[in-house]
Amino acid sequence: MKALDFTIDDIRANRRRQLSERQRRRLRRLQGRAVLIGGAVFLLLAFTASLLIYLGQRGQQPLLSALGVLTTVLNAITIGFSARSFYRLEADLRAAEPLEIYEGIVERVIRPYGRVNNYVLRLADQEFSVTREVFNQFRHREGYAIYATQHSNLIMSSEWYYAVLYQ
Repeated sequence: MKALDFTIDDIRANRRRQLSERQRRRLRRLQGRAVLIGGAVFLLLAFTASLLIYLGQRGQQPLLSALGVLTTVLNAITIGFSARSFYRLEADLRAAEPLEIYEGIVERVIRPYGRVNNYVLRLADQEFSVTREVFNQFRHREGYAIYATQHSNLIMSSEWYYAVLYQ
């Protein structure tokens, strides 16, 4: 419960495919963070792109101008990802039944990516990227119910059901 930050009241609401008020506040905070990070990245990349284009024009260096244009394209892509995150969270907050319930056997998967490990929980043909702390709370190949948002695919709570023995 601590790793996923949910309470008994939260899971009671989740069993009915609903978000508790506490979980709604959490999603709104994530939405606000997406806006703040997106805005900060936008300003930084817009300034960088403007500076590169200015320096390229002033010094007759087409490479700097091209880098400025590339930075502008990168900025547009970044804003698109930020907006997508915002609107997925918004869709979860507006839905009548915002949660999906996934039940079955959890497989814990570690995907190395350079020097960093990505921690993934696989359940019912669905994959959830989680932190190491959350990953360590789940038992490999045992039964769970995971309550996750429909659009942003965030785990809101989970329950351990039973141990499954394999040969």
